[in-house]
Amino acid sequence: MRILYSGESHMEAVIAVIEGFPAGFHVDVGRINRDLAMRQDGYGRGDRMKIESDRVEIYSGIINGMTIGSPITLVVRNKDVRRESWNPEDRRTIPRPGHADFAGATKYGLDDFRLVAERASARQTASWVAAGSLFTQFLEEIGIEIIAFVESIGDVKTGHIEDPFVLKEKIESSPFRIPDPGIEDEMKSLVDRTKEDGDSLGGVFCVVARGCPAGLGSYNHPDRRLDAMLASAFMGIPSAKGVEIGAGFKSAGLTGSGMNDGMEMHDGKVVRKTNNAGGIEGGVSNGEDIIVRCAAKPIPTVRRKIPSIDFNTETPADSPYIRADVCVLPAMSVIGESVMATVLCKSFLERYGCDNMELIRRNFL
Repeated sequence: MRILYSGESHMEAVIAVIEGFPAGFHVDVGRINRDLAMRQDGYGRGDRMKIESDRVEIYSGIINGMTIGSPITLVVRNKDVRRESWNPEDRRTIPRPGHADFAGATKYGLDDFRLVAERASARQTASWVAAGSLFTQFLEEIGIEIIAFVESIGDVKTGHIEDPFVLKEKIESSPFRIPDPGIEDEMKSLVDRTKEDGDSLGGVFCVVARGCPAGLGSYNHPDRRLDAMLASAFMGIPSAKGVEIGAGFKSAGLTGSGMNDGMEMHDGKVVRKTNNAGGIEGGVSNGEDIIVRCAAKPIPTVRRKIPSIDFNTETPADSPYIRADVCVLPAMSVIGESVMATVLCKSFLERYGCDNMELIRRNFL
C-alpha cells in the first residue's frame, strides 16, 4: 500500500491518495468525519479551529460506500483559502525560530518564508487523519483496536493507566484526552496561565494497539523493522521530538533479566506477565499490545519576543507572531492513532494480501 499526501495550509484542500487498499471493504464516511472533528477538538487549540469544519470528500476508489481496489482519493477542503493574497511584493522575510521557515527556504531556494509554512504546517495532518480513519476501520474489522491518550501536559501528569481501552469513553469525552478527570482543572489552569503569558506547552501522549497478530514487520532490513517504521512515522508528526516503544528510555536502567518479558503457555497461547518490549521484539510484532509514546515540544509560535533576522535587510528582528495553538497534545494524540493505524495497516496488508477482503479473511481470519 502506498500513500501520497498533498495540499497546502491556505490553498483549496489537503488530500490523501491511497493505492493498494483492498476491494470489498465498506467505509463508514461518518466515522471519518467524526475523527476529523476529534482532531480539531481539545483544550488549548487556536483560532483556526473556529474557521475550519473538516469533512471528507471522496473523489475516487469508493462507490456506494465500498472500496473497489482502485486508488482512493480523500479530500478535506480548507475554508481559510488565501491563494489570491500571495503578493510577491509582500514577502515574509523574517523566519520564525522553531519552525521550518529558514531551513525549508534554504533547501528549496525560496525568498518568502510563507511558502515554506504553507506545506510545513500541521494543517496537512487533516489528510492523515482522514486516511488513518479508513485504516482504523479496516483494522477494527480484523480485530485490532487502537486508543491514544495524553499522559502529560507541561509538568502535569496523569497517573498510571492499567488498561486504556476500558477508559476509552472517558478519554474521548475529555477536552485533554485524559482518562483521569481529576486533573482536568489543573491542566486547564496551566494552559490558561501559559496563554496569558504569551507562551505554549508541550507534553507526552501514548498510543496503544491491541489484537495485533505476531509476525508483522521483519528483522531482515532496518527499514522493514516494525519499531523502526513506527518511530519514523511518529517522528513525522509536527512538533514530535522523541519516540519510545514499550519501556523505551527506562529500559536503559534495567538489567537484561528485568527487561525481558518472560513467556508462558496457557491453553495453547503464549502469555507474558510484562510487556517491556511494547509488543515488538527484533523488529517484529509478538502479539502483545503495541505501545508507543511520543514527546511533543511546545508549539514554536508564541507571542513572546524571540530573536530572529530580517533576511531582506540582514538586521536583527523579532520573530513574527501568527495565530497559533497554546497546546496541541489532545489533537496530536488523535493524529497518533492515525499514524499507528497507517503503519499497522501497511504491515498487515503486506503479510496477508491486499487485493480484496475475501482473500484477506481467508488468509487471516
